Amino acid sequence: MNNTTMNDDLIDLMTERALGQLSAEDEQRLIDELKAQGLLDTTEQTQAEIELAIAAAMNAMACHGGQIDQTPMPEGLEQKLHADAEQFFGSSKQAATTAPAKPSNVEEFDRARNQPKEPFAARYRSPFLGWAVAATLAFVIVLTQLPETGPVALNPSESRLALIDQTNTEIVTWAPSEIPAFNRVSGDVVWNNTLQQGYLRLVGMPANDPTISQYQLWIVDPERDANPIDGGVFDVLNGNREVIIPIDAKLDVLDPEAFAITREQPGGVVVSNGPLLMVATS
Repeated sequence: MNNTTMNDDLIDLMTERALGQLSAEDEQRLIDELKAQGLLDTTEQTQAEIELAIAAAMNAMACHGGQIDQTPMPEGLEQKLHADAEQFFGSSKQAATTAPAKPSNVEEFDRARNQPKEPFAARYRSPFLGWAVAATLAFVIVLTQLPETGPVALNPSESRLALIDQTNTEIVTWAPSEIPAFNRVSGDVVWNNTLQQGYLRLVGMPANDPTISQYQLWIVDPERDANPIDGGVFDVLNGNREVIIPIDAKLDVLDPEAFAITREQPGGVVVSNGPLLMVATS
Protein backbone atom coordinates (compact mmCIF):
# COMPACT_ATOMS: atom_id res chain seq x y z
CA MET A 1 0.00 0.00 0.00
CA ASN A 2 1.31 3.46 -0.90
CA ASN A 3 1.15 5.59 2.24
CA THR A 4 1.64 8.80 0.27
CA THR A 5 -1.85 8.37 -1.19
CA MET A 6 -3.41 7.93 2.24
CA ASN A 7 -5.57 10.94 3.15
CA ASP A 8 -6.96 12.30 6.38
CA ASP A 9 -10.50 11.32 5.41
CA LEU A 10 -9.56 7.64 5.10
CA ILE A 11 -7.71 7.72 8.42
CA ASP A 12 -10.74 9.25 10.11
CA LEU A 13 -13.07 6.68 8.52
CA MET A 14 -10.95 3.77 9.76
CA THR A 15 -10.66 5.24 13.23
CA GLU A 16 -14.41 5.81 13.49
CA ARG A 17 -14.97 2.25 12.19
CA ALA A 18 -12.78 0.86 14.98
CA LEU A 19 -14.71 2.97 17.50
CA GLY A 20 -18.07 1.74 16.19
CA GLN A 21 -19.13 5.26 15.16
CA LEU A 22 -19.39 4.81 11.38
CA SER A 23 -22.67 5.39 9.51
CA ALA A 24 -23.82 3.13 6.68
CA GLU A 25 -22.94 5.82 4.13
CA ASP A 26 -19.46 6.28 5.54
CA GLU A 27 -19.01 2.50 5.70
CA GLN A 28 -19.44 2.36 1.92
CA ARG A 29 -17.03 5.28 1.51
CA LEU A 30 -14.47 3.37 3.55
CA ILE A 31 -14.91 0.23 1.45
CA ASP A 32 -14.49 2.27 -1.74
CA GLU A 33 -11.27 3.83 -0.38
CA LEU A 34 -9.89 0.42 0.59
CA LYS A 35 -10.63 -0.85 -2.90
CA ALA A 36 -8.81 2.17 -4.35
CA GLN A 37 -5.79 1.27 -2.19
CA GLY A 38 -5.82 -2.28 -3.60
CA LEU A 39 -6.75 -3.89 -0.28
CA LEU A 40 -10.17 -5.07 -1.44
CA ASP A 41 -11.33 -6.56 -4.72
CA THR A 42 -14.16 -5.01 -6.69
CA THR A 43 -16.36 -7.97 -5.89
CA GLU A 44 -18.59 -8.20 -2.82
CA GLN A 45 -16.59 -8.79 0.33
CA THR A 46 -17.31 -10.68 3.55
CA GLN A 47 -17.17 -8.86 6.87
CA ALA A 48 -14.03 -10.83 7.78
CA GLU A 49 -12.20 -9.61 4.66
CA ILE A 50 -13.29 -6.00 5.29
CA GLU A 51 -12.06 -6.09 8.89
CA LEU A 52 -8.76 -7.64 7.84
CA ALA A 53 -8.25 -5.01 5.12
CA ILE A 54 -8.89 -2.20 7.62
CA ALA A 55 -6.44 -3.79 10.05
CA ALA A 56 -3.81 -4.10 7.32
CA ALA A 57 -4.22 -0.44 6.33
CA MET A 58 -4.00 0.78 9.94
CA ASN A 59 -1.01 -1.42 10.56
CA ALA A 60 0.78 -0.01 7.51
CA MET A 61 0.14 3.58 8.62
CA ALA A 62 1.26 2.89 12.16
CA CYS A 63 4.43 1.27 10.83
CA HIS A 64 5.25 4.11 8.41
CA GLY A 65 8.48 5.86 9.39
CA GLY A 66 9.06 3.61 12.39
CA GLN A 67 5.97 4.86 14.20
CA ILE A 68 5.08 1.73 16.07
CA ASP A 69 5.46 0.44 19.57
CA GLN A 70 8.41 -1.90 19.97
CA THR A 71 7.03 -3.65 23.01
CA PRO A 72 7.53 -7.37 22.33
CA MET A 73 4.37 -9.03 21.12
CA PRO A 74 3.32 -12.41 22.60
CA GLU A 75 4.54 -15.15 20.29
CA GLY A 76 1.08 -16.65 19.75
CA LEU A 77 -0.43 -13.26 18.84
CA GLU A 78 2.38 -12.41 16.44
CA GLN A 79 2.03 -15.73 14.66
CA LYS A 80 -1.69 -15.24 14.39
CA LEU A 81 -1.37 -11.76 12.87
CA HIS A 82 1.21 -13.01 10.39
CA ALA A 83 -0.99 -15.93 9.39
CA ASP A 84 -4.03 -13.68 8.97
CA ALA A 85 -2.12 -11.19 6.87
CA GLU A 86 -0.60 -13.86 4.66
CA GLN A 87 -3.99 -15.47 4.17
CA PHE A 88 -5.56 -12.16 3.15
CA PHE A 89 -2.87 -11.01 0.78
CA GLY A 90 -2.43 -14.52 -0.59
CA SER A 91 -6.09 -14.56 -1.63
CA SER A 92 -5.92 -11.21 -3.46
CA LYS A 93 -6.98 -11.44 -7.08
CA GLN A 94 -4.52 -8.78 -8.31
CA ALA A 95 -2.15 -10.32 -10.84
CA ALA A 96 1.52 -10.15 -9.97
CA THR A 97 2.37 -9.04 -13.53
CA THR A 98 0.35 -5.83 -13.36
CA ALA A 99 2.72 -4.09 -10.94
CA PRO A 100 6.26 -4.55 -9.68
CA ALA A 101 6.61 -6.66 -6.56
CA LYS A 102 6.31 -4.75 -3.32
CA PRO A 103 7.16 -5.91 0.19
CA SER A 104 4.10 -7.21 1.98
CA ASN A 105 2.67 -5.51 5.06
CA VAL A 106 4.07 -8.42 7.08
CA GLU A 107 7.58 -7.60 5.91
CA GLU A 108 7.03 -3.89 6.53
CA PHE A 109 5.75 -4.76 9.99
CA ASP A 110 8.93 -6.72 10.73
CA ARG A 111 11.20 -3.92 9.53
CA ALA A 112 9.35 -1.32 11.58
CA ARG A 113 9.68 -3.36 14.76
CA ASN A 114 13.47 -3.29 14.37
CA GLN A 115 13.70 0.51 13.96
CA PRO A 116 15.10 2.62 16.83
CA LYS A 117 12.38 3.40 19.35
CA GLU A 118 10.98 6.92 19.12
CA PRO A 119 9.39 8.93 21.93
CA PHE A 120 5.91 7.81 22.83
CA ALA A 121 4.29 11.03 21.54
CA ALA A 122 5.65 10.43 18.03
CA ARG A 123 4.53 6.85 17.65
CA TYR A 124 1.03 7.48 16.37
CA ARG A 125 -0.42 9.96 13.97
CA SER A 126 -3.43 10.79 16.17
CA PRO A 127 -4.41 10.07 19.79
CA PHE A 128 -6.98 7.55 18.57
CA LEU A 129 -5.07 5.76 15.83
CA GLY A 130 -2.78 3.71 18.06
CA TRP A 131 -5.41 1.93 20.09
CA ALA A 132 -7.76 1.88 17.09
CA VAL A 133 -5.19 -0.30 15.34
CA ALA A 134 -5.03 -2.61 18.34
CA ALA A 135 -8.82 -2.69 18.63
CA THR A 136 -9.26 -3.54 14.96
CA LEU A 137 -6.60 -6.24 15.00
CA ALA A 138 -8.13 -7.73 18.15
CA PHE A 139 -11.52 -7.76 16.46
CA VAL A 140 -10.04 -9.60 13.47
CA ILE A 141 -8.50 -12.22 15.75
CA VAL A 142 -11.78 -12.79 17.58
CA LEU A 143 -13.65 -12.91 14.27
CA THR A 144 -11.33 -15.49 12.75
CA GLN A 145 -11.48 -17.65 15.86
CA LEU A 146 -15.29 -17.83 15.98
CA PRO A 147 -16.58 -21.34 15.21
CA GLU A 148 -18.14 -21.84 11.81
CA THR A 149 -21.90 -21.70 11.94
CA GLY A 150 -23.68 -24.79 10.73
CA PRO A 151 -27.08 -25.01 9.09
CA VAL A 152 -29.77 -22.99 10.81
CA ALA A 153 -31.89 -25.28 12.98
CA LEU A 154 -35.52 -25.54 11.91
CA ASN A 155 -38.32 -25.23 14.42
CA PRO A 156 -40.74 -28.20 14.80
CA SER A 157 -43.28 -26.63 12.44
CA GLU A 158 -40.70 -26.10 9.70
CA SER A 159 -39.20 -29.56 10.26
CA ARG A 160 -42.65 -31.13 9.98
CA LEU A 161 -43.30 -29.40 6.66
CA ALA A 162 -39.86 -30.46 5.40
CA LEU A 163 -40.61 -34.07 6.35
CA ILE A 164 -43.92 -33.95 4.49
CA ASP A 165 -41.98 -33.14 1.32
CA GLN A 166 -39.87 -36.29 1.70
CA THR A 167 -40.62 -39.50 -0.18
CA ASN A 168 -42.55 -42.19 1.77
CA THR A 169 -43.94 -39.74 4.34
CA GLU A 170 -47.47 -40.58 5.49
CA ILE A 171 -50.02 -38.34 7.18
CA VAL A 172 -52.80 -39.83 9.32
CA THR A 173 -55.42 -37.79 11.17
CA TRP A 174 -56.62 -38.21 14.73
CA ALA A 175 -59.98 -39.92 15.04
CA PRO A 176 -62.65 -38.21 17.20
CA SER A 177 -62.01 -39.15 20.81
CA GLU A 178 -64.61 -40.99 22.86
CA ILE A 179 -63.48 -39.09 25.96
CA PRO A 180 -65.49 -35.84 26.36
CA ALA A 181 -62.51 -33.65 27.34
CA PHE A 182 -60.71 -34.65 24.11
CA ASN A 183 -63.52 -35.05 21.56
CA ARG A 184 -62.80 -31.65 19.98
CA VAL A 185 -59.09 -32.24 19.55
CA SER A 186 -57.93 -32.42 15.92
CA GLY A 187 -54.64 -32.69 14.06
CA ASP A 188 -52.54 -35.42 12.52
CA VAL A 189 -49.45 -37.59 12.70
CA VAL A 190 -46.68 -37.22 10.11
CA TRP A 191 -44.40 -40.26 9.91
CA ASN A 192 -41.63 -41.37 7.55
CA ASN A 193 -40.71 -44.97 8.18
CA THR A 194 -37.60 -44.82 5.99
CA LEU A 195 -36.17 -41.91 7.97
CA GLN A 196 -37.68 -43.08 11.28
CA GLN A 197 -38.88 -39.53 11.90
CA GLY A 198 -42.27 -38.06 12.64
CA TYR A 199 -44.31 -35.31 14.30
CA LEU A 200 -47.57 -35.03 16.17
CA ARG A 201 -49.81 -32.04 15.49
CA LEU A 202 -52.51 -31.43 18.06
CA VAL A 203 -55.06 -28.61 17.96
CA GLY A 204 -57.16 -27.92 21.05
CA MET A 205 -55.38 -30.46 23.27
CA PRO A 206 -56.09 -29.79 26.98
CA ALA A 207 -53.10 -28.51 28.94
CA ASN A 208 -51.44 -30.76 31.52
CA ASP A 209 -49.54 -30.09 34.74
CA PRO A 210 -46.10 -31.73 34.23
CA THR A 211 -45.70 -32.16 38.00
CA ILE A 212 -48.82 -34.34 38.07
CA SER A 213 -49.00 -36.06 34.69
CA GLN A 214 -47.60 -36.04 31.15
CA TYR A 215 -48.91 -37.16 27.80
CA GLN A 216 -47.22 -40.19 26.27
CA LEU A 217 -47.26 -41.35 22.65
CA TRP A 218 -47.50 -45.01 21.69
CA ILE A 219 -46.78 -46.54 18.28
CA VAL A 220 -48.70 -49.74 17.54
CA ASP A 221 -46.47 -52.04 15.45
CA PRO A 222 -47.40 -55.76 15.60
CA GLU A 223 -44.45 -56.56 13.32
CA ARG A 224 -42.12 -55.29 16.02
CA ASP A 225 -43.74 -56.31 19.31
CA ALA A 226 -47.06 -57.19 20.88
CA ASN A 227 -46.72 -54.11 23.09
CA PRO A 228 -46.82 -50.61 21.60
CA ILE A 229 -43.52 -48.77 21.16
CA ASP A 230 -42.87 -45.83 23.49
CA GLY A 231 -42.89 -42.67 21.35
CA GLY A 232 -41.88 -40.26 24.12
CA VAL A 233 -43.62 -38.00 26.64
CA PHE A 234 -44.66 -34.41 26.07
CA ASP A 235 -46.51 -31.50 27.63
CA VAL A 236 -49.16 -29.06 26.44
CA LEU A 237 -49.00 -25.67 28.14
CA ASN A 238 -51.89 -23.33 28.81
CA GLY A 239 -52.59 -21.06 25.87
CA ASN A 240 -51.08 -23.40 23.26
CA ARG A 241 -53.87 -23.78 20.73
CA GLU A 242 -51.69 -25.86 18.42
CA VAL A 243 -48.66 -27.94 19.39
CA ILE A 244 -46.22 -29.86 17.19
CA ILE A 245 -44.25 -32.57 18.97
CA PRO A 246 -41.30 -34.56 17.51
CA ILE A 247 -41.81 -38.31 17.84
CA ASP A 248 -39.13 -39.94 19.98
CA ALA A 249 -39.50 -43.66 19.21
CA LYS A 250 -37.47 -45.74 21.65
CA LEU A 251 -37.24 -48.66 19.15
CA ASP A 252 -37.05 -48.90 15.36
CA VAL A 253 -40.51 -48.95 13.86
CA LEU A 254 -41.13 -51.64 11.24
CA ASP A 255 -44.73 -51.23 10.12
CA PRO A 256 -46.81 -48.81 12.21
CA GLU A 257 -50.55 -49.49 12.25
CA ALA A 258 -51.65 -46.80 14.68
CA PHE A 259 -50.54 -44.00 16.97
CA ALA A 260 -52.14 -43.40 20.35
CA ILE A 261 -51.84 -40.95 23.25
CA THR A 262 -52.34 -41.68 26.94
CA ARG A 263 -51.87 -39.62 30.09
CA GLU A 264 -49.30 -41.05 32.47
CA GLN A 265 -47.23 -40.20 35.53
CA PRO A 266 -44.36 -37.70 35.04
CA GLY A 267 -41.63 -39.31 32.96
CA GLY A 268 -43.99 -41.86 31.42
CA VAL A 269 -44.35 -45.61 31.86
CA VAL A 270 -43.05 -48.74 30.14
CA VAL A 271 -46.49 -50.30 29.64
CA SER A 272 -49.66 -48.23 29.79
CA ASN A 273 -52.88 -49.22 31.50
CA GLY A 274 -54.59 -45.90 30.93
CA PRO A 275 -57.37 -45.13 28.46
CA LEU A 276 -56.47 -44.07 24.92
CA LEU A 277 -57.13 -40.34 24.71
CA MET A 278 -56.38 -39.94 21.01
CA VAL A 279 -55.90 -42.52 18.24
CA ALA A 280 -54.74 -42.16 14.61
CA THR A 281 -54.86 -45.25 12.40
CA SER A 282 -52.72 -45.57 9.30
